[in-house]
Amino acid sequence: MRRLRLGHGDTRDALVALGTEAGIAWLEEHIESPIGPEWGRLLYALEPEWAHFDRWIRASKLHCLAAIDALLSFTPSPYSDDDKEPELPSGADPAAINDALNHALTHYDNPRLQDAAKRIRHVWPVGAPTRHAIDIPDPLEEFATILFGNDATLMNRWNESLATALNAPENAADYWHSLLQFSDRTDVVADVDWRTFPDSIVGRLQSLRSANGLPIPWKVYANYDGEIEDLFRELNAEVKGSERSLVSVDTGGDSYALVFVDSGAIPNLESLIASALKEPSTIQKFE
Repeated sequence: MRRLRLGHGDTRDALVALGTEAGIAWLEEHIESPIGPEWGRLLYALEPEWAHFDRWIRASKLHCLAAIDALLSFTPSPYSDDDKEPELPSGADPAAINDALNHALTHYDNPRLQDAAKRIRHVWPVGAPTRHAIDIPDPLEEFATILFGNDATLMNRWNESLATALNAPENAADYWHSLLQFSDRTDVVADVDWRTFPDSIVGRLQSLRSANGLPIPWKVYANYDGEIEDLFRELNAEVKGSERSLVSVDTGGDSYALVFVDSGAIPNLESLIASALKEPSTIQKFE
């Protein structure tokens, strides 16, 4: 019940109304196990300075876990394509953060803290940031070139995201998943779940780079009432005269990674993906 109350917006608003010092003092006194994400979110909402983080990390395991969760909130989401530099908590610097992480791992080491420390150190390294050696398999590089519409800027940005990623790509599957995630963040593909509402799907498709100039009456389909693949088939029928087709590239899950591609390029794309990946991967057409 306490976890439910902590996650409620009214609780957050009441704590924030107390101010940073009083709100943090209340959290510090009442913290208890289990430490779910609610504690870290509340601490983050109180706009703590680094002195608060440092004290909590060294106070106890419970305080440490909540503080590390809050500190993660200062780091960019791994699912966004935000080029802004992450903002340090007031009074913090990479050396102080890394020293506190060393203390946490020495005293309370567990997989949760290990994963968090890796992410935080990746954002605020001491010394030069780690860069990975990148060797994109030739078929995937050609596939990406077609997917990006021969946009060299996008290719360079994908290479940079690979080189600076948290984990180095180790095989073709890693490069493939990185390509799909990058493409979704940059409106090259629309990764949508089969349960997503039609208006959201149509909005994502309309925002795709490859949808530019297509003669699709988007508003007509926003309230589509039917099976999701029937929606895709109708949208595909709308663009037949443009020599483009709506397809879904294989995500390895039950979502669709949708993109409009030149119809004549589909056989080549299918050949490239088949030659690059060991596991059977397909391009789904909606005809």
